[in-house]
Amino acid sequence: MPTTTFTKEITVNDLFANIKRSKKRSYFLFAVADAHVQINTVRRGIPAQFLSALSADMHVSKEQLFGWTNIPRATANRKIAADSSLSVEESERTFSVAKMIGKVATMASDAADINGAAPFNAAIWTAQWLQEPNNALGGVAPGEYLDTAEGRALIAQLLSQMQSGAYA
Repeated sequence: MPTTTFTKEITVNDLFANIKRSKKRSYFLFAVADAHVQINTVRRGIPAQFLSALSADMHVSKEQLFGWTNIPRATANRKIAADSSLSVEESERTFSVAKMIGKVATMASDAADINGAAPFNAAIWTAQWLQEPNNALGGVAPGEYLDTAEGRALIAQLLSQMQSGAYA
């Protein structure tokens, strides 16, 4: 199975360089960034404005995204208005959603390479998938698990199983 490769070294600034100026953001970088970049991004704090961009790209309400990331609405709105950064914990949960979209985009890219399929919007597909009951989770929507580290790991595992064809 072909894999998508990325040769440029990714920096924290690369991840958020196009938040405000681009209507079409790439989440691929979130999926391929090495652990050091991911850790530094979370420690530094993701710009709160990214929540607005992420919810718009996913075609979900900010309230839905705030629920998935367990960020109180008032806190998120205050940080967005102040153009400040999210806390480490908020950043970690938000990064995981962006990384998940990047993983789906990578999977779709690999499938398109094999099947010649037209590209699709990974952010919208991910949002829909997060909201639909999933048999592998006993009928619970995957988004219900995003508020905990263990839940995010479980969702990442499900995506990996889907990619390998071992999806339960």
